[in-house]
Amino acid sequence: MAECSQVIYVADGWITEAIANQAVEKGEAIDSEFSLILDALMSDAPAKGWAVLKAISQDRRVSAVDDVFGMGPLSSFILHHGMDFRKAIHEFWNMHQGFQEQYKMVVFCDLAEAIISPDNIAGNR
Repeated sequence: MAECSQVIYVADGWITEAIANQAVEKGEAIDSEFSLILDALMSDAPAKGWAVLKAISQDRRVSAVDDVFGMGPLSSFILHHGMDFRKAIHEFWNMHQGFQEQYKMVVFCDLAEAIISPDNIAGNR
């Protein structure tokens, strides 16, 4: 249960931080505490990082920062762990239209397309 609450805590913090950072005036400090936590999770515990990304993706508030999410942590995860998590990513992509829209903003287009292509999913070769 503690792991689930940590996922929700990081997801909620990241969204709150991203929304607040949109309102930052030029020259003001930008909060990055939860971005750093998420980066560390994606690096050190990719499965937990993926759980946080899914929680962020499904939160209704993320629509205000879909571009930040897609071009930021989602792109980073796809670059570093996309092929390892391709089946989970593909399944989540099929189940959630909001994630499909966020996924369009992933910076690494060729890699992103390869991951969701049914031909590249384990067991479909």
